[in-house]
Amino acid sequence: MMPDIFATGDVDLKKLLNAEDRKLISQIKSILGPFILRRLKSDVMQQLVPKIQHVKFVVMGTEQSEAYKNVINEYRAACQARSAKSSDGISNNIAGLIPKRQISNYFTQFRKIANHPLLIRCIYGDKDVDRIARLLYPKGAFGFECSLERAIQELKN
Repeated sequence: MMPDIFATGDVDLKKLLNAEDRKLISQIKSILGPFILRRLKSDVMQQLVPKIQHVKFVVMGTEQSEAYKNVINEYRAACQARSAKSSDGISNNIAGLIPKRQISNYFTQFRKIANHPLLIRCIYGDKDVDRIARLLYPKGAFGFECSLERAIQELKN
């Protein structure tokens, strides 16, 4: 835009862009200031439609609530097993009993159940999954690059 500013020998842009010195950073800001379009949040907010938030409570279906209760019972059993294992009094904090990764896995299960109960495998067994994969594989549901065994293993996971 203004080559005479950037073509001068006294300003080394590579040196300025790699600077950690506050003086050089302020120099960069003063040079690039006129080229930056800045819009204030208050200006932009006037153009936006106001946000409307509706909270709707939905009752879980019987399959969902049953699956949810099963996962909660599994979580409680894991907590009780860990607390019995470390009953020597080392840890009084229940959150420290179960690893964070395992807790994250339980919450992932809760989210799956909340979205749809079929996202967790509580209805279909390994034989059902195998049969479904064998029916869908010839139709190209998994693509034609993978093998049948790979498709079955992915569905089981």
